[in-house]
Amino acid sequence: MGAHAADRLRAAASGRNEEPIAPAAPPAWIQEESLIRDRRTDRAGLLDVVEGLAVRASRRLRPFDVAAGTVTVEFRRGQGSVRRDDHFDPGVADEDTARQVARALAEPLADAGSGVRSVQVRLSRLARRGAQGSLFGALAARVR
Repeated sequence: MGAHAADRLRAAASGRNEEPIAPAAPPAWIQEESLIRDRRTDRAGLLDVVEGLAVRASRRLRPFDVAAGTVTVEFRRGQGSVRRDDHFDPGVADEDTARQVARALAEPLADAGSGVRSVQVRLSRLARRGAQGSLFGALAARVR
């Protein structure tokens, strides 16, 4: 093994010079999905499901101390899927805001009796809370 490797192994075995190990890397996105068993679910029921999924997804952000720059709501039906999303700067991190945003996105999609098979809420563009925004974001938007 060599002297250098032996020294490192001896130090590791005794617990010296250990680097902290992160429990997990922050995810690229978080999504929650629910299958709808009753295809005749009413509009209020679908919106309640969306709110619950948004709250569950936002709770999963907490351990990583990140906020979502994009919130997406998707309804899957037999003939395809429909999706709406919105972008935020600074990102959405708290449960109440995520719930309200997801509901607002879902309202135009939630037609009663429309044969919804599943509902998905996705939080993406995750970044640390309070992270510095883009320096040229506003300038680029004006140039376009």
